[in-house]
Amino acid sequence: MEKTKSRLKARAALALASLPMTFPACNLQSAIAEPRMPSIVITAEPQKDGAMDDTGPICGLERDIHAGTIRMRIAAIAELCDIGTPQAMKLVSEALGDESSEVRIAAVEGISKTSGHLAWNKIVPMLMDADSGVRRAAVLAFLDPGFGCAINSLEDAARNDDDKSIRALATEILKNVYSR
Repeated sequence: MEKTKSRLKARAALALASLPMTFPACNLQSAIAEPRMPSIVITAEPQKDGAMDDTGPICGLERDIHAGTIRMRIAAIAELCDIGTPQAMKLVSEALGDESSEVRIAAVEGISKTSGHLAWNKIVPMLMDADSGVRRAAVLAFLDPGFGCAINSLEDAARNDDDKSIRALATEILKNVYSR
């Protein structure tokens, strides 16, 4: 295992050394330090103006999140949340509109863990999702103490959600918020 990690680090370092200077090395440095998925291909593609596209590992993940299977889209969301850049989180936010409720749940959970209370405006609309699992994930996102700015939406879910368990969960979270 340790030998494989060393080989991966050496490959990543070689890839880093051969990339154009316009490529953001910060993302690759973290990939070298902790190689997680050797299947991610680090690429740089020319743009119309001749400059290199500096999205790095996000390229393949963007394809997965838009055209992959449900499992691939969920895995891409997890990887994008690990990357955590604004561009990566933008792709995760786009997944909130995915046709699959499983993917939307993964996106809500990823955004709430990665962006926290800074992303409440993206999570609040998910309280009105047609799927109760997505609404439950959105309600659970409000466990973060920084979500106080979205209390009105949480109160609405506690009073009006069609699912009794979501109303109870929202009520419990509100009790915790009010007791602080």
